[in-house]
Amino acid sequence: MQQITTYEHIVNSTSNGVIATDAVGTIVLINPRAAKILDLRKKNVIGARMVDVLPLTGQLVMKCLEKGKPQLGRHIHGKRFNLVV
Repeated sequence: MQQITTYEHIVNSTSNGVIATDAVGTIVLINPRAAKILDLRKKNVIGARMVDVLPLTGQLVMKCLEKGKPQLGRHIHGKRFNLVV
């Protein structure tokens, strides 16, 4: 039996934290590493708006989605940790 590899399988296997949204900024995927780093529960964030879950990061994500311009390498300095978008 051949197993089909999905984007979720690939993202879940990385050591980096990854959150993915749809075209309107709704979270559709969070891998275990991101959930651990951010102290989030997958069931609580899937379907939530990125700007509601991570306001600073969400603003950059929405800017990218709205204008179609990448926000690569942008640093967000938080109280407990720093993020790179």
